[in-house]
Amino acid sequence: MTFCPAAITTAALFTAIVLIDLAKGKYRYIPFHALGGFFCVLGLNFICQSVGDAAAWILLSIPFLFILLGLFLIWWSGPVIVAAVQQADSCEDAQPSCQPTPPACTPTAPPPTLPASVTNVPLSTSISTIGCRKTT
Repeated sequence: MTFCPAAITTAALFTAIVLIDLAKGKYRYIPFHALGGFFCVLGLNFICQSVGDAAAWILLSIPFLFILLGLFLIWWSGPVIVAAVQQADSCEDAQPSCQPTPPACTPTAPPPTLPASVTNVPLSTSISTIGCRKTT
């Protein structure tokens, strides 16, 4: 069985994805990327042999076109994002909508203790927040 160039390119791309997963330590993604790559390579090879090389290359180029479109949109909207961040950083410049962060919840009384007879309390239960009020 011979593989067409589009299928070989797909195999190389998915091999790179699996190697990146290995390098980053994301081991739970490796089986999905490996199986997905296997089926994509087989599918592209089938399309290449039944329809032709051009159809396989067009199908392979569709994700790259969407990636390029996304990068272009990020580049195009970049100055707006930077301006919004710079405006948010200048909170001291007498902007009435900018308020300092409210202080954290301060306890009004010592946290209550549970009787010894209480069992099966979920781990998410937090006693330290009971009796808290926000200070203004």
